Amino acid sequence: MVKEINDMTLTPIGVVKNELTETGRRDCSDVISEIVIDKKFKDGLAHIDGFSDVTVIYWMHIDNWPDDPKPLQTHPRHDDTLPLVGVFSNRSPDRPNRFGISIARVIELKENVLKVSRLDAINGTKILDIKPWMPRLDSVSDAEVAWWAVAKPADD
Repeated sequence: MVKEINDMTLTPIGVVKNELTETGRRDCSDVISEIVIDKKFKDGLAHIDGFSDVTVIYWMHIDNWPDDPKPLQTHPRHDDTLPLVGVFSNRSPDRPNRFGISIARVIELKENVLKVSRLDAINGTKILDIKPWMPRLDSVSDAEVAWWAVAKPADD
């Protein structure tokens, strides 16, 4: 029998520890983070180090727009030379729900600590889920993106 779940209660499974303390656009390719998983969820990490990359889903706990309403349209990468587009059409952190998603490179697993690089999350960010990145499930061979999504930023 299938049970429909209508209420939403999110329980963080861990927290990010790294040197990043402020939100904002940045290159995270050299950032090393530790995802410290609550010990009651430690067994869920078994064999995650067999994957080179993981998808990390997290809760962005710093609100850039503390006064509602949140903007539903933004310029991609805060570049005013690009068109104003809907938040569901870009990766802006300013969205109705504070979910973040990032692909991180696995460095090592020790006990309940998963060390990764390239995680675009600041220190103290609550982790909601981790999933292994699998090419046959997570890649789309014929994907297309809008022209402005690949446009060179004006400040480069």
